[in-house]
Amino acid sequence: LVGGAVRDLILGRSIEDLDLVVEGDAEDIAYMIAKRLSGRVVATSRFSTAKLKVDDLVLDLVTARREYYSKPGALPEVMPGTIKDDLERRDFSINTLAFPIHDMASGEIIDEFGGLRDIGDSLIRVLHDKSFRDDPTRMIRAVRYENRLGFKIESNTQSLLTSHVGMLSKLTEDRIKNEMINVLRERGVAGLLLRLHTVGILEQIHPSLGKTLDILEHAVDLKIDHRIDEQFWVGLLSYNMTSETIEEIIERFGF
Repeated sequence: LVGGAVRDLILGRSIEDLDLVVEGDAEDIAYMIAKRLSGRVVATSRFSTAKLKVDDLVLDLVTARREYYSKPGALPEVMPGTIKDDLERRDFSINTLAFPIHDMASGEIIDEFGGLRDIGDSLIRVLHDKSFRDDPTRMIRAVRYENRLGFKIESNTQSLLTSHVGMLSKLTEDRIKNEMINVLRERGVAGLLLRLHTVGILEQIHPSLGKTLDILEHAVDLKIDHRIDEQFWVGLLSYNMTSETIEEIIERFGF
């Protein structure tokens, strides 16, 4: 068991996703589990992953792998690896924890990169200085985790984010759209969007989004309920835009 599930168990938070890493072929094991538990494999991918559904439970299985980025913002090239390789490729230290559940397991958490310490210190920390260059979506996710967990971005990670924010231009519009949809589904959206504005991310996504400071500050002051549909926030962000700009954003990002 790896990543967010282990982190949230430690924090006493409800677990939304179960991610399992296998030193072996995750797709083969997914079909074995599906047969044993009368479930079904609902998806596989070229990244050696499989999604398994058993009644209402969804399990994500991935083959332990290592990866490298051929250029900034590109999807990674992957190859089989060890559990340590797999943890090393992750975004933040708090997501590198693993809990072995095989029959030889000792019951101890694997913590190769100081994730337990950073959870104790309530910090979001990247694993290396090229992290945001390799995958600029991590900048958006860093702010999301900061908002969701009530953590702070660690000082060196914050410096790296500030200096690499321009790398968002290397991403495809589709990847940015998917990250922003995830943002709008979080709790405390107004504060989250304001923070994305403050660190310069919204302006990098589109210059018009950099002109929303007053609107977002009012939304925070009004303590607008998080249960409001994400379309409300799209409307709020586009409130001061011209119709031409709105059409450009719709066209560019495929909304």
